[in-house]
Amino acid sequence: MTLARSNTYAGLHADQRDVSTDGVEIIPTDPPVTWQIRITRPGGGNLTEDMATKNMEVDDVILVLGYEWN
Repeated sequence: MTLARSNTYAGLHADQRDVSTDGVEIIPTDPPVTWQIRITRPGGGNLTEDMATKNMEVDDVILVLGYEWN
């Protein structure tokens, strides 16, 4: 997913994706699965530290999942 910067939310980067046709299924009785999320900077490459503030390009990541129970 490519995140776009939103001026509405003070520069928050966001996107959404419908995976309803991708066969994603969560079975409550199955053991948990570890997800790995990789974040790259625009144009590719590793995230870097801002030299002026000494903060990384990404401080927090929030993943919001929406689901429908069948």
